[in-house]
Order: sequence, then structure tokens, then C-alpha cells
Amino acid sequence: MKTHKIIQRIRNARNLSRKEAAGITGISGTYYLQLENGDKSPRPKTLLKIANGFNVPIDIFFKDENKRHLVNSVIALIMMTSNDDIQLLCSNFELFKLSKFNGENT
Repeated sequence: MKTHKIIQRIRNARNLSRKEAAGITGISGTYYLQLENGDKSPRPKTLLKIANGFNVPIDIFFKDENKRHLVNSVIALIMMTSNDDIQLLCSNFELFKLSKFNGENT
């Protein structure tokens, strides 16, 4: 099932309006509407906000069992990692993306 349909089903199961759903997830009403209509695809950070707001596990958005396992493993690893290490990893990842974008070999 597509992500926007899952978001819509969760909201409907809770008898929430789109405005209420946007409020509890911390997403602007316009952006929430675009997500639920399938006009935009949510980034991982947005999926986390939606999962937290609706009080559902984030892996609900991943239909493939292997992806669910991978997501849960990554979340567990992040939870055990210090903030300094996470910042270092993010910085290195940004440098990696930039080098790939600029055509450099790393």
C-alpha cells in the first residue's frame, strides 16, 4: 500500500479531520494535505513525525518485511549512539553526497 493511503487510513481510523491530523503530527495543514493526497512524498523525518503523532511504529510505512527489519535495526542503532557521533556521521554523509554530486571518487 502506498504511504499516502496508509496515512489516510490511520487518520480515518482515529476519526480525525485533516486539520486535526496535521496538528497532532506537527506538520502544516497544506503539507499534510499534499502528503495524504499523494502529491508529495514524505521524507524520513516527516514519517517519524507522523508516526509519533499518530502513536504508531514507523515501520508501518514499509511493506517489505526486510525493510521493516532494517528500519528497526537502524533506529535501535541510532538510539544507542551519542549525539556527537550522530553529528559526525551526518557530516560525513553530507560530504559523501557532495563528492558524489560533484563527480569526485571517494
